[in-house]
Amino acid sequence: MIHYYRDMPRASEREPAGGRGEMTYRTLFEPADLGGRTGMFADVTLPAGALVGEHLHDSDCETFWILEGEAVLTEDGKQYPVSAGDIEFCPRGHSHGLENRTDRPVRFLALQFKGEVQP
Repeated sequence: MIHYYRDMPRASEREPAGGRGEMTYRTLFEPADLGGRTGMFADVTLPAGALVGEHLHDSDCETFWILEGEAVLTEDGKQYPVSAGDIEFCPRGHSHGLENRTDRPVRFLALQFKGEVQP
């Protein structure tokens, strides 16, 4: 199954997870495309000053792979600087968020897994 970037649906979300600003994203695959084993699978852009609020993953897991830029990742209340190439995995029962404190956009891949996946 091939999806061309130019054809991928685009959307935006204001104050994601109770955060700040507006993130935009392209859906790479819909959950049904992958047999319902995933939730969001998207190429996300977080503009300067925007924040994906720290949120709990109580029924799924999620990974953020930073593709471009620099940000501050919060994981279970602790903050970490991240930049292009860094990847984070948030298992079920834990929380994470991402803040762009720079003047340039941050682009990352977000992939949610249904159920429990432990590192």
